[in-house]
Amino acid sequence: MQVIAGPRFADPAPHPSKCHVLGQGGGDVVDFTRDTVEHLLAADEFFWLDRYRPDIADFDILRDVFEFHPLAVQDSEHFDQRAKIDDYEDFVFFVVYGASPDGNRLVEVHCFYSAGFLVTVHREDCPAFAELRRRYDQRHEPAAEPSRLVYRVMDGLISSFFPILCERCQIAKAVNATVIPLDEAPQGYQAFDKGASTKYVLDLHGMLGDKQRIGA
Repeated sequence: MQVIAGPRFADPAPHPSKCHVLGQGGGDVVDFTRDTVEHLLAADEFFWLDRYRPDIADFDILRDVFEFHPLAVQDSEHFDQRAKIDDYEDFVFFVVYGASPDGNRLVEVHCFYSAGFLVTVHREDCPAFAELRRRYDQRHEPAAEPSRLVYRVMDGLISSFFPILCERCQIAKAVNATVIPLDEAPQGYQAFDKGASTKYVLDLHGMLGDKQRIGA
């Protein structure tokens, strides 16, 4: 089987990687090690584990301790993927996107979801996850309902686009107010379809709003 080329990861850090865990006892930052994962799995209680900026050794834990299918782990090692859902025998692997302050303002999140846990992996900062953990902490609410947690994760990622969409709307409105009439434009001027641009942003905003309400 040919391995698809993709971004390479840094060598494992000299100290254990850190991850966020939200479980029955609330949230915490713990070492992402084999012992930690084995302890979480042995407790037989649903938990959400979030790993930011994974290295090569982290994917070994996903493969050997969580026992995810090797193809799913190999898939997760490579970013810049389209959004998708792959259904395996005892878990679901899916790729979703949210907004991020980094680079292209997108965070690509790889998710492993089963009846016992949700594992999320991402290379970019994910403010939506930080906000979700903050809300759980404020409410002193455990991650007791898997479906509700997954819904909140998806809802948070979708909602994180709204400020960017509002910003784009303001840009489109500004262009709409200042665009040069075509019959007055200098030679070589390229027309800007302000109406289509504004409609696209507003339609996208409405589409995400509809998705946000699904399952509410």
